[in-house]
Amino acid sequence: MDALKRSHTATSFEPFTLLSALSQATEHIGLVATGSTTFDAPYHIARRFASLDHISGGRAGWNIVTTSNPKRGAQFRHGRPPWSTASATAARASSTTW
Repeated sequence: MDALKRSHTATSFEPFTLLSALSQATEHIGLVATGSTTFDAPYHIARRFASLDHISGGRAGWNIVTTSNPKRGAQFRHGRPPWSTASATAARASSTTW
């Protein structure tokens, strides 16, 4: 928690690292992170959230989103898929991972 005091903003931390740390300092709050299904494989999403869920004693939650920012797609050398494809991917990922 001392690292939070040294940071100019808590958002500079990677969310799963921060939520894992917070899980050790709290007992009664849910820990929700946003996970995009557009460019991330369901296995990797499931692994991150399962780890957080285990570390936190079952308090992990997933804010499922699709990515609409074309710059994010450029990082993966892909364009953003059509909305129908992104939506279907999100539905499939949420049903297979959670």
